[in-house]
Amino acid sequence: MHCFRTALSCITPRNDAHCPAPWPVSGRSVALLIVKFPRPLHPVCEFDRLLELLRTAGGKCTFFFTWQELRRRGTSARMERFVRDIARDNHQIALRFEQSCLVQSSAQLRQEAVEALHYAQRVFGTTVSVAMVPCASHKVAAALEPLGLTTVSECCGPRVFGFCDDENLLEHVHKTLIYTAAFGKHCVRLDDLLDEI
Repeated sequence: MHCFRTALSCITPRNDAHCPAPWPVSGRSVALLIVKFPRPLHPVCEFDRLLELLRTAGGKCTFFFTWQELRRRGTSARMERFVRDIARDNHQIALRFEQSCLVQSSAQLRQEAVEALHYAQRVFGTTVSVAMVPCASHKVAAALEPLGLTTVSECCGPRVFGFCDDENLLEHVHKTLIYTAAFGKHCVRLDDLLDEI
C-alpha cells in the first residue's frame, strides 16, 4: 500500500480542477476519483450528464461510495440506478470508510469490510476491489488485503485527480478531462492506474 501512495503522490483531495501537477508525468493515464458519491439528493439529470461527459471523452473513473451512506440509502431506487449505470459504463465502484473505522481494531475493521463487500455483492451484484480509508496504514492494509481489497488513503497528485461529489462536480470533471487531454493523457479507473504502475 505504501508503494501505491508513493507512486500516486497521494495528498489531500481537492475540490478544484486546478490541481497543480508537474506535467508531463510518466505514463499515459491518470486516475479520476469521485469521492463521497452520491451526495444527498444528487440530481439524476446531473448524474446522466456526468456519465455522458465521460463517455464523450472516453474517460473512466472510480466512484467511492461511503459505506455508512450506502448501507443507509442502498436500497433506494436512485442509489440502485447510480450503481447500475456506473457498472454499465464500466466505471469502478469502490468503498470509502469513515474516520470512525480508524479507532476500530483490525478485526472490527475487517468485519465491517466483510459486511460492506457482501452487501455490495448481494444488493447490487458488484464486486469491490478498492477501499479508501482515511490515514490508511500498513495495519489497515494488512486487515483488508486478505479480503482482496487494495487500500488507499484520500489522495490527489500528478497521476490522481480526486473530487468530492458536490454541486461543482460536473465543472471539475469537465476541466480535468480537457486538462488531461491537452497533455495527451486519459482518465482511467484507479485499478487500471495501479495495474499500469
